[in-house]
Amino acid sequence: MKMPKRDISELDANFVSESLAGFNLDFFEIPQAPFVVNGFAWYEQEKVFCRVPQKFLPSLNDKQQELAWHTSGGRIRFRTNSPVIAIDLTLGGEMYRPLISPVGHSGVDMYFGIGNDAVFAGIAKPVQDSLNYRAILAKEMPDQIRDCTIDLPLYNGVTKVRIGLSPGFVIEPSGEFARKRPLVFYGSSITQGGCASRAGNSYTNIVARELNMEIYNFGFSGNAFGEPHIAELLGGIDAEVFILDYDHNASTPAYLNTTHERFYQILRERRPGMPIVIVGRPDFYADKPDNIERQKIIRRTYDNAVAAGDKKVWCIDGSTLFDEEDRDDCTCDRVHPNDLGFYRMAKVIKPVVARAMEMSI
Repeated sequence: MKMPKRDISELDANFVSESLAGFNLDFFEIPQAPFVVNGFAWYEQEKVFCRVPQKFLPSLNDKQQELAWHTSGGRIRFRTNSPVIAIDLTLGGEMYRPLISPVGHSGVDMYFGIGNDAVFAGIAKPVQDSLNYRAILAKEMPDQIRDCTIDLPLYNGVTKVRIGLSPGFVIEPSGEFARKRPLVFYGSSITQGGCASRAGNSYTNIVARELNMEIYNFGFSGNAFGEPHIAELLGGIDAEVFILDYDHNASTPAYLNTTHERFYQILRERRPGMPIVIVGRPDFYADKPDNIERQKIIRRTYDNAVAAGDKKVWCIDGSTLFDEEDRDDCTCDRVHPNDLGFYRMAKVIKPVVARAMEMSI
């Protein structure tokens, strides 16, 4: 059955009609209803694609300030039966970085559907030597309404986004998430998504997509040092589950030992009822003695928490994340996961997060 078309004036939306790749499209600048921006904890107050509040930026080092503008975990969601969907996006900075594909670094991808029914629909890739790109994400789509989710870049900032749709078709808010509160991840470049080939393939986005949850990604590539003021900030977020995954950015086991349990303790003090999942590094085979010591430290945080009566804490041994079969094929450089590595990580972490959600209050 064909979905009814709707006069765009009913939406009280602002748009500009333009042509792209031979299609006449209405381009809607984000933010505006019914498009919904997710993945930025302070977006409603500040209306910028930044992962920390503006007043907090001066407390970060220079690299952390840059990374705070990267949009890993950011998503734009809506429902439509438009036969063509396009994007016009302006990036905040550099477009390429060693090891990461241009699409994973600065491109976007799109999914149709929600939860386990979500299917990959297309990508838009950056243009060399330009901070702006426009591309068709999907075309010749059947006339049926579908939930659409656009994943924003993992390793770049975004200063402007417009969504292009065929004139006169239905636009509605996307379906609800499974829970109102988000999943919150804190960690290293692996948490941020390095080196997924596209945004939807990072383990954090896989977990969030399959569980139909909003995600706040606080992966700070090379700069997740477990500082107390970061723990205080993130502990202020009312999260469904908090996933703590910053082992790789602790320069030594001694540093990890100094910071790891304290980070957990600050979170627990701020959020007594919040489930916390502690995760070790996945590339366990590299520098094995060092990794064994790190895993002991992470496990000690967990054991001490349990001994103190915490019934809402879980620990995932990093050595289990890649599985044993072909584990050498799970990274691009013996550290950063590729798509296979992220897929395997998600398949281990997702069920633990799901169990933690069952105990969330």
